[in-house]
Amino acid sequence: MSVDFTTDSAQDLQSSSIDLTGTNVITLAFWLYWDVFANDDKLALEFSSNYNSFTDAFSIFPNSSFTGFFDWGVRGDVGDSLARHARPSAGVWHHYVGVVDKGRSINEIGPVYVDGVSQALTHTINSNNTNNFGDHQLNFMSRNSASLFAEGKLAEVALYDSGLATDEAISLSKGFSPLLVKPESIVSYWPLVRDMVTDIVGGNNLTPSGSPPVDDHIGVVYPVSPFSGFGAAAVAAGHAGTLVNNPILKSKVWHPLVGSLCA
Repeated sequence: MSVDFTTDSAQDLQSSSIDLTGTNVITLAFWLYWDVFANDDKLALEFSSNYNSFTDAFSIFPNSSFTGFFDWGVRGDVGDSLARHARPSAGVWHHYVGVVDKGRSINEIGPVYVDGVSQALTHTINSNNTNNFGDHQLNFMSRNSASLFAEGKLAEVALYDSGLATDEAISLSKGFSPLLVKPESIVSYWPLVRDMVTDIVGGNNLTPSGSPPVDDHIGVVYPVSPFSGFGAAAVAAGHAGTLVNNPILKSKVWHPLVGSLCA
């Protein structure tokens, strides 16, 4: 299952503090079901309690009122960098991959992929930042559990401390788990299966606010049976799956019998 967020009960998730002080490059990959696009600045993800108050933070604004587009923002020691692209259709699942590299002298944000397709970016603000990222909590679908609460669903959120290549972004969009795509660079990974709030890589577990309910999870190919490790909740719920031969990976991977891990 994915986690479903509604603004009427101020629901969100917040990680424990994640130390990114050793890198100036990150990639965020996630599945997002955004209920309705508007220009009200509601957030999908934000690294810090408030992006505007730090010089080592980043934020994702599907509902940017500044540009009226889907915005990716980063703040550094010099200033803001902001890139925008067209919003995809609302009310359906889309996969997103966004790279932020503060080692570049220009266009620090990008490439950005939606459903495996590289997006045409407009770099609204450019700053030649040189510092690394900070040590903050990652906020899911709100600003610090206090405002800008979003409506939609999140699943399979992964944070990397490196960039991803086009073929890697495409693999993730095809439903392969981040554990099968450059796993050595994953800092944190939250499958958000059923009501699990576990970061199965970095241990930066999530704290829920407002008791967000679970909903249908996007279909995902995992490297091992979810009956072990992070899939314990699936077993308890009585869901089954099967091992199948994957022609790309040349190995057996776990694939749900239905369209999602726990439908």
